[in-house]
Amino acid sequence: MANTTYNIVLTEEQKKAMDYVCVDIQEFIQNAADTRARIATKEIVKIYTEQALDMGLQIPSSRLDIITDAYNRNIIKTAAQVNAERTGDEDYEL
Repeated sequence: MANTTYNIVLTEEQKKAMDYVCVDIQEFIQNAADTRARIATKEIVKIYTEQALDMGLQIPSSRLDIITDAYNRNIIKTAAQVNAERTGDEDYEL
């Protein structure tokens, strides 16, 4: 499985503020992203499993395969897709 790297930029003010609330900013940000991704994974697996059972689909054996199939079958959409539908801007990207 390939990993994706994101870089963020903090102003001096933001960095100093983060130093006040955490020991390691990188670890704090990584933990926040890991936690949100874990919660989203649980939500997607639940949504997919319910729909797959209703449609008589075989449920994939890994979470990654479930998420991939959920996108492929349009059971779920990206946040950018949902936002574009709400705003009517089909070219919108996060």
